[in-house]
Order: sequence, then structure tokens, then C-alpha cells
Amino acid sequence: MIAAASTEEKLAAARSMGAVATIAYEQEDLKTRAREISGGGVDVVIDSVGGRHSEPALRATRKFGRLCVIGFASGPIATVPLNQVLLNNRSVIGIDWGMWAMGDLGGNRELLAELMELVENGRLHPTVRWSVPWPTSRR
Repeated sequence: MIAAASTEEKLAAARSMGAVATIAYEQEDLKTRAREISGGGVDVVIDSVGGRHSEPALRATRKFGRLCVIGFASGPIATVPLNQVLLNNRSVIGIDWGMWAMGDLGGNRELLAELMELVENGRLHPTVRWSVPWPTSRR
């Protein structure tokens, strides 16, 4: 897994969670560096940032690669050159967990149960940024 982020703190967090390589996309060319690290292009990009970073992320994929769009944390909604999709047989896939979860409550419940089992078995280690006390009484 290659992680890309805007700050050294985020890159360090990604490395601590198992990223084998990182890209500081504010200082390095995302496309070029991802291709160098992966030996020609990555298979899948999970894009939660959007904006000006989506096109280089798409261009970082190899032929038949996939760009999975899950959000727009940078603010602007990205546009990508569709010739890059067509000429390299790439796919752009939108993933809206919230919409899916509301339409498939049972499937979402199963997914969350599997996720919790991975945490309980020590196979997944979520990062806790803050916690909120559970209310002792309901009003």
C-alpha cells in the first residue's frame, strides 16, 4: 500500500498503519512518484481528497486501473480527462457508503459486525483521535 498525504504527520500515521511507501503530494509529483514506487502504475487509488489531486491520481494508475472516489476533503469536486479513462481502459468508481447503508440496512449491519470482529481479533487497529463519554442516562 502506498499512502499519499499533505503533511508529514499524516504520512507518519500511514506508515505506522502499514503503508510500505508514502508520497507527500504537496512536495512531490503524485503521478510520477506513484509510478516509480509501483513499477509502472498502481492498480487502485482510493481518492478521498478530490480537487486538483484526482487527475494525477488517475494518471498514476496502470492500464485497467481503478480510481475509487469516496469524497472531496479538499473541497472542490474534481474533473478528470476521460481520454485517460478510455485510452487506458481505466475505471472511475463512485462509492457512497452512506447511501448504500441506508438502502441495505442488513448488509450494512453485516459489514459493521465483520469490521468489529476484525478489531476484536486484533487484525485491524483503528486510530482513536478523541473519545466522547457515553451518556449514563437518556433524556
